[in-house]
Amino acid sequence: MKRWIGHLAGLALVLVGTGAGGCQADVSLGGNRPVQAADAGQEIECLGGTAECGDKCVDVKYDPQNCGSCGKSCGGGGAYCSGGSCVANPCAPTGARAAFDTLSDDTANGCWNGNPCNRDQYAWDGKGQNFQDFGQHFVCSGSPACVANVGITTSDFSSTACQGAWNVSCDGQPVGSINTLGKKCGGSAMADGCKVSFPPRQCSQIKLDAAPDGDGTLGCCWGKQPDSMITAVSAW
Repeated sequence: MKRWIGHLAGLALVLVGTGAGGCQADVSLGGNRPVQAADAGQEIECLGGTAECGDKCVDVKYDPQNCGSCGKSCGGGGAYCSGGSCVANPCAPTGARAAFDTLSDDTANGCWNGNPCNRDQYAWDGKGQNFQDFGQHFVCSGSPACVANVGITTSDFSSTACQGAWNVSCDGQPVGSINTLGKKCGGSAMADGCKVSFPPRQCSQIKLDAAPDGDGTLGCCWGKQPDSMITAVSAW
């Protein structure tokens, strides 16, 4: 959807004489204030998947204040927006590991490129995912389940090498992030403390995006930043 913002507030034309019969126009917008995009009549286009609501572009599939359409609020009490519909009452997780065991939408390209989605226990066996650029990601998917936690394992031999940060989303909705720097994330993804918790929600896909971690360490595959690793993933 496109919208035009082109209102020029406080425009003044000041004509200053330059001699006999000569003049010059000076366009001023209140001193030296720079002309903003809104003043310049620039066309603003909401990108695919978003809609114009008021003066901003929002994702009506997941925005709880504009769920399905502009102005449709899901209210409080833990309700959230999923796929354009309000989920009024949070589901109740069972505490069991959800079977999101299928690896898909995999863009990681490091020295390991296996499937960490189908296990909870840490193993250093080449079946993890190594990230060689920020924004690389993978998705763990399966049958819909109510979850409130996502945990991972990375490495149990170093608190810096192979560690990193990841943005986590549930069916496309961001739910938080995991940062493992300064930790050794071995053992169980459900018990090692390398996790993110969020209000319970029904989903069928967990996406992990490699994010800047503020450290800049190497030493996992000795490649490009972030050079981080995930060796197991659990949602429960």
